[in-house]
Amino acid sequence: MGRLGFSERKRYIGIFNGRIAVRVKEHTEGAIRRVNKLQKEVWELHYDIYEGVVTNILKEVEAKFGPRLVIECDHSDVLQVPWSSRYTKSFLACVPNLELDAPVTFRPYRFTPDDKPDKVINGWTIMQGKSKVPEAYDRTELPDLKQVIVKGAPVWDDTELLDFLWREAMKVWSAKIHGTSVPAALSETLEAATDADDVPF
Repeated sequence: MGRLGFSERKRYIGIFNGRIAVRVKEHTEGAIRRVNKLQKEVWELHYDIYEGVVTNILKEVEAKFGPRLVIECDHSDVLQVPWSSRYTKSFLACVPNLELDAPVTFRPYRFTPDDKPDKVINGWTIMQGKSKVPEAYDRTELPDLKQVIVKGAPVWDDTELLDFLWREAMKVWSAKIHGTSVPAALSETLEAATDADDVPF
């Protein structure tokens, strides 16, 4: 249920309301029509999970939406999530424990905690086979978040944490792909118009 497979054409995939959202052509059978944040009409197919073999990991910096993590799967699918998000943190923390040639299952979730009715938590569970992929670090190994003031309000800055996770993930990824700890070209601009509730999809 909700599983996607290989496609010969490049597909752009995001997350909307806790589900995988695949951008498709207008009036595609089974597609859902909605108006995105740019007030543009889009058509999507929604799924509970996405599965594919990871073939590249990129950090894309786009002025319009801000930086985001781009996970290429099966050389044809482009999965995009915001850089400063639970999606990025959990995926990068799992990279050292991923089996390179095995399919990865991404299962998004979205819920409101009982004790915090005004807060919505978005994230995903990453699996290979029937097992959840564990994160490679415990809290004592990770940089602490720093509280900063933005527009007069305190917020948690995750810049150092994300920089650490990205740097360590790229060491592992490059070693798996190229047999070296020196990262290959891991940043490029992808042509995709995107927008979502927690992602620019």
